[in-house]
Amino acid sequence: LDVANDAVCPQCGKEQETVHHFLMTCEAYERQRQRMRVRLGPAARIMRMLLTSADALPHLFQYIHDTKRFHETFG
Repeated sequence: LDVANDAVCPQCGKEQETVHHFLMTCEAYERQRQRMRVRLGPAARIMRMLLTSADALPHLFQYIHDTKRFHETFG
């Protein structure tokens, strides 16, 4: 993977892009995050659940796909 020279989120430009920012707080992905929350329920608000629950993984992968954040990198 390429290492970014600038850790600022390329979508919102407001915060450092971290896993937490991408999954939980980036304003640019609020619509996609809301869809995940509707599908998954309260577990979508708990990062530990998103990253470790087998039930959450399909919803997490759909969120990642919906954001198109990694489309240029992984196609």
